Amino acid sequence: SATSFPGELLWIPKSLDYAKCEKGTALPGILLNCLHARYFVLFLHSNGEDIGMCHTFASRLRDLLEVHVLLVEFPGYGLCSGKPSEDSLQSAADACFRYVREVLQVAPADIIVMGRSMGAAVALSLAEKFYFGGLVLIAPFLSLRDALGQYTGAKMSEMMLDEVFCNKERIKGVKVPTLVIHGQKDRLIDSSQGQQLFDLCPSRKKLFVCPEEMGHNDDLLSDPEFLIRPILRFFPLPDYYFTALRVPKEAFDKRLCPLYHGVVEMTKNHKPLAKVGGDNEEDILPDEVQRKDDPSPRNPDQHGARKGMYQSTYESEDLPGVDLDIGILKYLRSPDLLKDSGYQAFHKVWEAATCTSRPLVDESSPAIVDHTAVIVDHTEVSHSTLGEAAAG
Repeated sequence: SATSFPGELLWIPKSLDYAKCEKGTALPGILLNCLHARYFVLFLHSNGEDIGMCHTFASRLRDLLEVHVLLVEFPGYGLCSGKPSEDSLQSAADACFRYVREVLQVAPADIIVMGRSMGAAVALSLAEKFYFGGLVLIAPFLSLRDALGQYTGAKMSEMMLDEVFCNKERIKGVKVPTLVIHGQKDRLIDSSQGQQLFDLCPSRKKLFVCPEEMGHNDDLLSDPEFLIRPILRFFPLPDYYFTALRVPKEAFDKRLCPLYHGVVEMTKNHKPLAKVGGDNEEDILPDEVQRKDDPSPRNPDQHGARKGMYQSTYESEDLPGVDLDIGILKYLRSPDLLKDSGYQAFHKVWEAATCTSRPLVDESSPAIVDHTAVIVDHTEVSHSTLGEAAAG
């Protein structure tokens, strides 16, 4: 939601201009800052994840490698509006990379783009367009059609899918240092596809790692051989830079979240209202204003907790000790209303209803023309009776 991960959940305008950014159009991300870190990891999640699910992994990665980490949300996933497609995912990744480079002002040589499964395909699209410090591909596939073809056969997969996320073609244009990690126990995408991508990569600096015990969805940090040791072998980590990362304050504006609702945010910390129970509800007036004609004793244990829910009590000669934060009494607190003649009439009726035992309506009086009633402490008082009280 808009309030998840405070101080870490940020919003990235596709135009990189917050002045032109409207609610629901920005890309959500989680930025995990590491004090004095030089390198910046841009992590692109897999198909079965969103940035909230990746938060624990990214936090541990930051602490172990001493790097900044930015988790990127794809359109149609989590809080990000839009529909997932090859173009929309690549467009989101492009905007986030430009944000790191142009807004956060991280040097390209200090940026490491890391993608897992589907995220690896998006990471390759960045490596095809931009030059940066390094590329990490975790459990990549040759293409989506080749991934499906493992189960259906090549002919059937060609009939079922267009050639999308064609990594085997994109990697031919990659010049950045590339680390490919693919576990031998991957039952979803065979590790041979990662090996073929490595062979097709023309980068002068590259490394292929195939851990024996690693599966497709395994915790990458559960075994140092899965991710940490290969990265430490391939990149000069950790390294330090003593200029703080500067993030615009507008990046953390919750109003950019598509789920943000102003009224909900204004009232989320308010105390709950009293339960509405009609005639069966407990009396919410304090004990001091108990009706004199009501012989039933008050139960202090029953009402003490209720009085604790309300904070401000208005003391006056007319209504001593009455809590004006309750129901219609809250309305009567208005200073302008105290001068109103109708209010004075209402007070006389109130006194009759709460402090005397005489009947409010004379049954022998002529027929009442206005039958609209006002409810006061479960007693019906006609407008004509209010008029009589005002005249009296």
